[in-house]
Amino acid sequence: MKKQTRMFCIGVDVSKLTLDVSLVMIEGYQRHCSGSITINNTKDGLKELKQWLKDQQVGLTGTTVLVMENTGMYHRLLVKWAIKMRLRYCVDNAARIKWSLGITRGKNDQVDAERIAMYAAKNFQELHWNNVSEENLMLLKDLLTTRQSLLQQIQQLRVPFNERKQYLEEKQIQGMEKLIVPAITGLKESLKRLDVAIQKTIAADKELLRLYKLALSVPAIGPQTAAALLCDTRAFTGYENAGQLSSYCGVVPFGYRSGTSIRGKTKVHPMANKNLKRLLHMCVLSGIRKYPEFKDYYERKIGEGKHPMSIINALRNKLVIRVAAVVKRGEPYVNNYVNKAA
Repeated sequence: MKKQTRMFCIGVDVSKLTLDVSLVMIEGYQRHCSGSITINNTKDGLKELKQWLKDQQVGLTGTTVLVMENTGMYHRLLVKWAIKMRLRYCVDNAARIKWSLGITRGKNDQVDAERIAMYAAKNFQELHWNNVSEENLMLLKDLLTTRQSLLQQIQQLRVPFNERKQYLEEKQIQGMEKLIVPAITGLKESLKRLDVAIQKTIAADKELLRLYKLALSVPAIGPQTAAALLCDTRAFTGYENAGQLSSYCGVVPFGYRSGTSIRGKTKVHPMANKNLKRLLHMCVLSGIRKYPEFKDYYERKIGEGKHPMSIINALRNKLVIRVAAVVKRGEPYVNNYVNKAA
């Protein structure tokens, strides 16, 4: 009789100050929690975790996996520890974990950790495990977040000032410009340096650079959108197919009907990556101005009576599908469009 393989799933509920860890053992078709611990979210706390796992006779090998929710920043130390320990890990979407649990009652950090571990045990085959470029992706995410913050600060200074101009005397406007313009100039210089740092981070990793160039080969996809797609999809490993990626970007319309009483409109779902959706929107607007294919499609659909936003959303979806296709094939996009009217 073949001996059953014993596996361990470590579920971690991450917070700013602490890590609640639960251990689930899988043996055959049986799963049960075999211990839990709360540690500080520090390097010393992670040393305590390593010792605890050793006491539980859990080896950091291929038969042990670690799953945590994506908290944006607070899970970073745990990820670096997992990489150092060569432990197989998964940083998963918090909403996916929550909705997969079905009907639940009660909530605390230890219970959440156990639920995450059970989620890992039940969905082991479907999870997206650690990416070799994880550390560079985390740095890239920090740079892109900082870039977005700088853009917002520039807008916060520029927009109110431009609105005030029509109500101020020329002398007052000049005085305000002396105060505001240097700040905006400084922020723009920081923005340029950030763009250089983003390019260097991508260029430092051969796989990230390859995927970045593939995404850029799609007409209308710019550097910032390509970098954001690379980062938010974890180097295009966070989805199974193009449809999932489009849904994640919020560009897939869904029906809302049931029986004869509910006849809602087909529309996109509000749960999406809003930043990617915004970037894709800007790509489409740019594409309509620059590329005949986009312009012809837009004008043809307008002539058919389609709503402008519906057309733009269809073009956003086209862009996502094309990016997913070139990444899957590993070959740059080839534009075979021919203007029939020409």
